[in-house]
Amino acid sequence: MTNNLYESITDYEFFVDLVQFTTLDSNKFSIEAFPKMDSGIIEVDLKGTSITSELGTNYVIRRTSSETNFKIWEDVCTFLCPAGTALNKIWRDRTVQSGVWYKYSFQRRDANGFRSNFL
Repeated sequence: MTNNLYESITDYEFFVDLVQFTTLDSNKFSIEAFPKMDSGIIEVDLKGTSITSELGTNYVIRRTSSETNFKIWEDVCTFLCPAGTALNKIWRDRTVQSGVWYKYSFQRRDANGFRSNFL
């Protein structure tokens, strides 16, 4: 209600799509980051022991930094792991800055854009 006693009620209909999020088993996947001081980059090494599906699997590498107090994550690399192979990817982060601390994670992404939990 406003100061002039105006009152209004509006109904909205909305649809909630219940999505099943997949999880990444930390026993089957690993992520490690290695600073390369001589070239000023960080190599992010992803490995997985399970074989991808017939269609392959999309993954997204995400990064956060001390600049945002590790609260804001950004997508820095999206790639497809070919069908019938295990995840084995080395990605080089060439956008790092001196004096900034970084954390990396990755997620599986399905065809609809839904993502798994972080690993």
